[in-house]
Amino acid sequence: AEMEHEQWTLSRLDQAQRDFIRGMPPIVRETIDSVHFSVVHFALAADGRSISDVSPLWSDARILDLFARTPGALICFGHLHERRFNRTYRGRRFLNPGAVGCSPRGEARFATVDIAGGRFRIAEHRVTYDRGPLLAAYDALGVPARAFIRKVFFGV
Repeated sequence: AEMEHEQWTLSRLDQAQRDFIRGMPPIVRETIDSVHFSVVHFALAADGRSISDVSPLWSDARILDLFARTPGALICFGHLHERRFNRTYRGRRFLNPGAVGCSPRGEARFATVDIAGGRFRIAEHRVTYDRGPLLAAYDALGVPARAFIRKVFFGV
């Protein structure tokens, strides 16, 4: 079902959009005002591929240990839609504010990071929204695996 959904999504992109996505690096490393940070979908394996087989039952430490090779004082990541992180672990800060729109509570969660004077400040935000039109659009568009998506990502 996941492959069917991915193929359906891919079929809706034009060539320029596909090329843009293919050209995205697996990790973005930056330094702003002496703050070294990385932005990555999730921890990368030694071969550079994103690790995707993560159990929601794993401890925070087990999950964050996957980022041992990820450089930076601040590691911003995603992949875990419901599991949020904003904590220091082994001397580095890890930030995953949660999913922007996949929520059983109808809220988009995100964070902003302000960098100044060699330090950073994180602010987490939540914006509520009406899920009705979004879920109706899944039906209207005939999104493959929508029953699975509704259950796993929206709790419906």
